[in-house]
Amino acid sequence: MSSAWPSSRRNKSGKEAEVMVRGALVGLISFLIASMGWEGGIDGKQILRKTLFEAPELNYVAVRNITLTVGKKKIPIVQKIVHRKTGEEKIEFLSPPSLAGKVIITGQAREEELEILSTRKILNPDAFMQLVKNYDVSLEGRDQVAGRSCAVIRISPKMEGRPSKRLWIDTTNYIVMKAQETNFDGKDVLLMEISEISFPLELDRKLFERKQDSKEGISEFEPLAGIQEAKRIVGKELKLPSYIPRGFVLHEMVAIRSGSSKAVMVGYVDGLCAITILIKAGPGPSLSKEARAMKIGDVDGLIKDIGVVRIIQFQTRGLTYTIVSELSEEEIEEIAISCI
Repeated sequence: MSSAWPSSRRNKSGKEAEVMVRGALVGLISFLIASMGWEGGIDGKQILRKTLFEAPELNYVAVRNITLTVGKKKIPIVQKIVHRKTGEEKIEFLSPPSLAGKVIITGQAREEELEILSTRKILNPDAFMQLVKNYDVSLEGRDQVAGRSCAVIRISPKMEGRPSKRLWIDTTNYIVMKAQETNFDGKDVLLMEISEISFPLELDRKLFERKQDSKEGISEFEPLAGIQEAKRIVGKELKLPSYIPRGFVLHEMVAIRSGSSKAVMVGYVDGLCAITILIKAGPGPSLSKEARAMKIGDVDGLIKDIGVVRIIQFQTRGLTYTIVSELSEEEIEEIAISCI
């Protein structure tokens, strides 16, 4: 559901792949646990809409524990979250070491202190309408998480092959205290739970300052009006997918510029899931680490599964396509084939 493309100052292909995967994971997790709310006696969809688009108007500091399941492997991730009532948020990865670093979210941009990445929130009124069209939202009951009284909400797909999730929402401050995601074939792939949370009255502004001495690696995003503008960025051989699964709509098409590097990113959403396609002239970031070879029609490609999302990459007509989504391998492969 997340659509983010990081840029890195490191030139080694393996490092680029790590940054890309981290960017996809950060963007996805940020969306999955975006603050939401539910209050008994008030229409759930109204509260859901309000809290999806508005950051909690209070300061809080929390420790977030995440268990990501990749195959038979469970990967523990610990984050420290510092949220300011103005909407800024800092995510500090405490573990594992491969994810160590800080991400600062200011409005709609993320700026990472080490490898700076940028993305836009995928949520807008159209995306919300897709959510309630494609998913059922129900209240299961109440529970306690880290001493906070929570409503337990289930979001269930109306179509097969989509993920579902349960959310434990603090109904006083509309913060997701716990989240559980089940993937397209019913397997638990993500569990998040806040173990500690506090609400300081004031936060030091310096907590949200990024390094000012390095502009290298910052990605600039420019909305594109259509495919002709996109072709001017990466070349006339650009082709968008002719197949997109039912329920998804085109959400955005943007040009990404980072230094001399240029690419086009196209995003589709069904309200909860996202399909992100990055198209770049020439070679793209390497997926060689832990990726396996696959055939996409007659084209050689690579696929990497990081539990929550799958990433498929292939080259055709001098362009590198990288597709990131929570959908099944078969579904993403069909999208890929339609791009060739």
